[in-house]
Amino acid sequence: MYKEFYFKEIERRNELNNAINLPILIISGIVSIQVYFYSQLQSDEISIMLIIISFMTFLSGLYSLLYLARSFTNFFRNHEYQELANMNSFLDYEKELLKSSSESEAQQIFKQHLDAEIANCQTINFAINIKRTEDIARSKKGIFLSIILTLVFALTYIIFNYIEMSKKEESKKEEPKQITKMETKPIGPKSVKITCHVKSKDDKKKRN
Repeated sequence: MYKEFYFKEIERRNELNNAINLPILIISGIVSIQVYFYSQLQSDEISIMLIIISFMTFLSGLYSLLYLARSFTNFFRNHEYQELANMNSFLDYEKELLKSSSESEAQQIFKQHLDAEIANCQTINFAINIKRTEDIARSKKGIFLSIILTLVFALTYIIFNYIEMSKKEESKKEEPKQITKMETKPIGPKSVKITCHVKSKDDKKKRN
């Protein structure tokens, strides 16, 4: 029975070591999304609001990372899990018992000693795993808040861009169209070239 509890805590330790992968992936995705939207930002009117949301996201992400670091590495001091001694030491202890007592008595003492060692390891490991589990739970709260803030960030950006595009389209529709009128000028009387032929006296004489 004691052995099952001991190995259960060992399995839990491995699960907690692997539990850091998903939170790190989510935080990386949040950072990538916000960096992408900032790269597409074309107006300074909304930048202050987005910076405030990003700062709040940064604080919640930092809160999450701190608890992740404590759960995973105990701030680089490592968690002091208790392990059973190697089997040779137990074998030597059993041999010493057989020398000083009968076989049945030695087996009983050895079993009690082994159960006590397993229980001690399980108790220490259980306390460490409980603390690490609580730290991961706190970290998830920070990640959840970061996700909510990132959604607010994205919706704010999308809505503002939509409003800006609508304003531009309306301003284009309201611009008066320039109608070029053809000015028709009245045509004045054109000058006509008239050739006058003056008859001289000599011409009259010739006709007579």
